[in-house]
Amino acid sequence: MVRFCALQERAAQSGWRLAPLVAGVREAGVHAELTESGAPFTLGATTELAVYRLVQEGLTNAVKHAGPRARVAVVLSWQPEALIVAVVDDGGAVPVPMPVPGTGAGLQGMRERVAAVGGTFSVAPADRSFQVRARFPRVTQSAGGPG
Repeated sequence: MVRFCALQERAAQSGWRLAPLVAGVREAGVHAELTESGAPFTLGATTELAVYRLVQEGLTNAVKHAGPRARVAVVLSWQPEALIVAVVDDGGAVPVPMPVPGTGAGLQGMRERVAAVGGTFSVAPADRSFQVRARFPRVTQSAGGPG
C-alpha cells in the first residue's frame, strides 16, 4: 500500500503525461494519436493514476496484440459528470492470433483500478479492432468536506 501511495504522489506531481506515452508508441512505429474534447476538470491523484495506467496498458495491449501496423487512438472526452477515456486500435494490417488461455491479467487489472476510484470499465472487441473504455465520475467536494 505504501508503494501505491508513493506512485499516486508522483503522478499528482508530474501531471498527466499522457502525450509522452502516445509519443513513445509512435516512436516505436505505431500510428497513435491523442485527442481530447470538452472542458477538463480536476481529478484526484488516485483517479489521475488510474487514467494514466489505463492508457498505458491500453497502448501496450494495442502494440502487443494488433501489431506494429496498427492505428491506435487515445480519446479523452470530458463530460459534465465524468471523464470518458477510450483506447481503440484498428486491429492492424494482419490478423493476430487469438490470445492464449491464461492471459488477460492486464484487462482485469484495468477493471480493478477503474472500479477502485468509482468508475466503470468495458472492453469491446469487434472484428479485428479492440477498445478499452472507462468512465471516471466527476467528484465534487462539499463545502465542509475534505479539501
